[in-house]
Amino acid sequence: MVWSLFVPTIAIQIYTVLDKTMIGVITGSSFENGYYEQAIKMSKMLLAVVTALGTVMVPRIGSYFARGEMDEVRRLMYRGYRFVWFLGIPLCFGVIVTAGNFVPWFFGPGYEKVVPLLRILSLLILAIGVYNVTGNQYFIPMKR
Repeated sequence: MVWSLFVPTIAIQIYTVLDKTMIGVITGSSFENGYYEQAIKMSKMLLAVVTALGTVMVPRIGSYFARGEMDEVRRLMYRGYRFVWFLGIPLCFGVIVTAGNFVPWFFGPGYEKVVPLLRILSLLILAIGVYNVTGNQYFIPMKR
């Protein structure tokens, strides 16, 4: 059981540490790393809004699970998913639509390459939001 939590965590940590290194090696340019870094910062900022509910929900779901109140666990899980979809979809598509105007205004000239990166990385808002509800809010309190 510990390995099922340990291996994905290590894989994610390796990815987050080596992603910029891999970009630098593949492209041979520190500018590409800068573009990627700016896009990642923007997407992580929005992701924090979507995953904020998870921190509050884990103890509550664990408490209901310990008491055997599975209907209440289900209700909270559905609430968590609705929260992710309610915020995640507008944020994701809002970033995709507005990135072309937002990036030049916010970062200034010379950062045009951030636009496609930000559009692609905005999909992480939904993916990580759903993972947060499923993995952190459900599987960890259920000891799975």
